Parts: sequence; C-alpha cells; structure tokens
Amino acid sequence: MDTELFKNVTLEADKIIAKDISATSGLLAQSKELRKQFDDFKVKVLIVGPFSAGKTALLNRFLNVDTFVENITPETAIATEIAFGTEEKVKMVKTDGSVENCSILDVDSHDPRNYKKYCYFLLNDMLRGLPDYILVDMPGFDSGVEAHNKALMQYLDEGAAYIMVINCESGCVTQSAAEFLQEIQNYSRHIRFVLTKCDKRTPEDVNDVKVQIEQDLESILGEKVEVLTTSAVNDEELPSKMKGIVDSLVPQELFEGKFKDPVAAYLDRAINGIKIVQSSLNLDTKAIDREIENSQKGLESLKQQLERKRRQVQSSFAKNARTAVISEVRGALENNASSLARAAASGNGEEFQRKVLSIIRPAMMNATKDKVQDMADDILGQLELDVVGSELKPGSLETIGDMQHQAEDFVSALKNLPVEKMVKEFSKSKALYKVIATTAAVLTNVIAPVLELVIIFLPDILSAFFKSRQMAQIEESVENEIIPKICHQLEGPVLEAMETVESDVLENLEKEFEGSMNTQIEGLRALQAKKEKEQADYNEKSSLLEKDIDRLVGLKNQILNVGKAE
Repeated sequence: MDTELFKNVTLEADKIIAKDISATSGLLAQSKELRKQFDDFKVKVLIVGPFSAGKTALLNRFLNVDTFVENITPETAIATEIAFGTEEKVKMVKTDGSVENCSILDVDSHDPRNYKKYCYFLLNDMLRGLPDYILVDMPGFDSGVEAHNKALMQYLDEGAAYIMVINCESGCVTQSAAEFLQEIQNYSRHIRFVLTKCDKRTPEDVNDVKVQIEQDLESILGEKVEVLTTSAVNDEELPSKMKGIVDSLVPQELFEGKFKDPVAAYLDRAINGIKIVQSSLNLDTKAIDREIENSQKGLESLKQQLERKRRQVQSSFAKNARTAVISEVRGALENNASSLARAAASGNGEEFQRKVLSIIRPAMMNATKDKVQDMADDILGQLELDVVGSELKPGSLETIGDMQHQAEDFVSALKNLPVEKMVKEFSKSKALYKVIATTAAVLTNVIAPVLELVIIFLPDILSAFFKSRQMAQIEESVENEIIPKICHQLEGPVLEAMETVESDVLENLEKEFEGSMNTQIEGLRALQAKKEKEQADYNEKSSLLEKDIDRLVGLKNQILNVGKAE
C-alpha cells in the first residue's frame, strides 16, 4: 500500500503553511495527526458466514496454525482480529474500551461476553506477507443475535472489506446468508466469496453447487461474481487461494477512500488562511491589529451563534430526526413484512430478531447520516446569513456581534473581513461536509445502544403477539401490530440518540470554525510581524502568496482525483 502521495502532499502543504501563516499553526498538528493515521491504517477483512460454515477452520488452515478454537458455541462467539506481531500476545478489548493483555494460552480462561473483541498478534509467515491487512474472524450471522450484533457494529463505520464463507453442503445461498449480504452491501462494496467444505461432495457436485451459488449471488448483487472453492481438510492450495482473495481487496483503494476527504478539508483550511493573509497585505500594522481583534470577536460571535443554534436545534432537530429515522425504519420493515411474517411463523424468536436487526441497522444508519448532513447544511447556511448578511457597502455597519466602528477606513477594510471570507469558503467546502458527517459520533457509538435495546424488547413483543394471535393471522398482524409496536418502542431510544447526534455535530462544527479562525488569526499575526520588521514590495508578496494558493489547490485536486479513471 502506497501512502507516499498523501504524505508528500501534506508535507509540502506544511512548508507553505509554515512560511505563509505560522510555523506553530494548529494546521501543522492536524497534518501530523493525518500522517500518523496513514501509517496506522490497516484494511479490516471480516470473515463472515453462518454458524458452523467453517470460517475458523479456514483461517487455521490458511495461517497454518491451530490457535483458534473451532465449533465454539454461539454464546461464546466474539470478533477476533488477527494481525502480524513480533511478540505473540492477545489484547482483549473490554466493553468500556479498556484493554487487557494476556498470553494466547490464557485466553480461554476469560469470559468473552465481557469483551468487545480479541486482538491476536502472531509471529506468522503468512501474516508477515499481509502487512496491510487485519483479518477478523466474526461470529456466525445466524448464531447468537446479541454476540453477532455487538461484533458487527464495531466495523460498520470502518470501510471494512468482507469475505463471505458459504458451506458447500447447503447447496445454495441460504435465506439468512442472502439477507446478511443484502445488509452489508450498505456498508461496503468490497465483498468476496469462498465455498468451504468441498470435500463433503464429489467434484461434479461441487461444480454444480458453485454454479448455483454464483447465480444466486448475481441475482442479489446485480453483477457476476467469482466464488472460490476449497476445503480446510484436503486442499493443498488453500493458503495460496486465500492469499489471492485477500490481495484482491486492494488496500490502496480503501486507503484512498478513507483519507481523500479529510486531506482535502485540511488543504481547504490552509487555502482559506493564506487568502486572508493575501487580502490583508494592503493594511498597515494598526489595521492588522483591528483585523485580529475583529477576527477574535468574530470567533466569539460564531460561538454565540452556535449556542443560539444549539438552543433552537434542541427544540426541533432531535424530534424531527427521530421522526425521520422512525419513518425510515417503519418503511424498511413494511417492505419486508412478508419475510418478517415467515420468521415470526417459524416460532424461532432469534430468527425473527436477526431479521428485524438486519433491516433496521442500515435503515437507522442511512437515515441518521442524512439528518446529520441536513443539520450541517442548515447550520452553515444560517451562519453564513448571520455573518455576511446583505452585501456590505461603504458606510454600512452591519457587522458581527455588537461592534461599532465609525472610522471610514475601517468600514472599507470590513469588506475583507476574515470571518466573512472564512464563512463563505467554509460553507462551500464539500470535503468538510463529509468530514463533519463521518467524524461526528453519530453512527456506531449512537446507534449501537439503540439496537441493544431492540434485542431486549423484541422477545416481549413477539411473546405477547403469539399469545393473542392465531397463526393464520400472522402476516396481517406483523404489518398492523408488530411493526407499529417496534416503532413505538424505538421512539424514546431514538430521540435520546438524536439528542446525542445534535450535541456531537454542534461540537464538531464549533471545533472546525475555531480551527479555521485561529488559522487566520495566526496568519494575520505572522503578517504583522513581517511588516513590523521590514517594508517590502507587497505586490511581489501577494504574487508569491497567489502561487502558494495555486499550489495548494493543485495538491487538493491531485488528492481528489486519486483513483478516478483516466
């Protein structure tokens, strides 16, 4: 995986920022943190499939180890990450996020229900050859509902890749596998398929099953896919086959997809900061003092506006977002009423729970993302209106906050007010919108607790339903009674979740504004210091700054065009 382009772009931008704005700019810290994330990035490859499909046996054979216990009970299933390490050990991540270390031999002495995941580090030749990947052995998607949900929710917002394992003995893509595949398409388009336990059938049968499964998958995905056939028992080529399928997941593409927008947002902030310095070149040091003071007051005004917006949002956003999310969930459930009825009719409560969760997980995530985007757009639009107002003209005192200035020269300078320019540029930054929508804790951290509550209350709903209904009435009652009850039960938890969303988004916006304003203030101070030390040709300086801006724009376009077809 090549991260050099992204590193070089941020390093080159750092030199321009240090020269034109400030060597101590907060932007440089942001850039340093991005490079750390580049170095730490690994592709999470989730090995998924039904319970007893042979996922763990496949991994043991692939890595030529006997480390991982096969045929564990659904209740003890836990997400297990596997990566190369020079020191063999296991990090066990508890439900509160804290970490315990133990030896591989001591893992079985712990109760997996107290942990979110296990992270194995193995001194293993195969893993040494896969430095850009972390393999994740997942609980079966038709095993314990709680364990599967807890495991899956950790990876939905990571842009993970998937390898779906299908048992050759099933002869087709089962209903539960088809439903899970339909769900994970919402989270990733990087999905590969492996047909296991092929030793249980004749070669002719295996080929027929492979053809049937490829047809099933094409009907689900809308495109042709290749299914790899293997057996952990007698396929000598299994390690090379599996390495080939892992390598096909293209870590470079996943890396670029994750970091293009954050780097573009960082470059946007740098460009805006230099534009402010450039627009202030014709001011003397006293005018720059006023600009700095004005920017600081502008920042306080923006914070006050965000606080006012917070109070406005508190009376509207959470309730409106709850309505939108519940509506999305209701629609998704109603569209799947027939399959829900079949699951309910089976009398298997866990199958019904799995079906409900597989429907509402992506519905809640997509609806929440949409509402966060709408909220960010609305707030930024309002701030632009509040700050910029009508077009500023000479003699106008429509400024930020309660500032009152009477000097004509300052009113004229106000046209180049950093806050005004910053808000205009800020509100146009598509990359920044995406960063806000994806970095706020609005996905797994907020939705996971709601889904955990669903797991708790669904059995009661189903129990009450079967006590009062005959089987002949199931399909009608699922749509008219069970779905409304589920949505009613979700209203309170979703409202609380949306209140958290509101708080997180506003906090993120305030941080972004504060960072942008501080960048501009730093630039003005740097310009002030230069002006106090030397009187140079400002036209020449402006030209140099323009070249630096053009270079940053070029770097941003270079990043945004990564991966696009020639």
